[in-house]
Amino acid sequence: MSEQTEIRLVEDDPNDAFFFDRSLAGVGFAGALRHLTDIEAAKNYLIRARAAGKLPELIVADSAVSPHGNGVALLEWQRAEEFNLPFVIL
Repeated sequence: MSEQTEIRLVEDDPNDAFFFDRSLAGVGFAGALRHLTDIEAAKNYLIRARAAGKLPELIVADSAVSPHGNGVALLEWQRAEEFNLPFVIL
């Protein structure tokens, strides 16, 4: 992955987000990791990013993001909205 690669992490626990970021750095990831803390923020971001033509290369979501849903619900929503982005659920 290049320095232009962008990953969006949807994670409500700041400790888990910190360790995910550290793990990427440990394997030499040079791109950008951006953190969203809930499902609604992730949906709003994806809608704006698509309109701007700047979608991330990967979404990584916690399986149980509080308080408004989970990674599976976000995956189903993004598929229904035809984003069809690579998606990983933790």
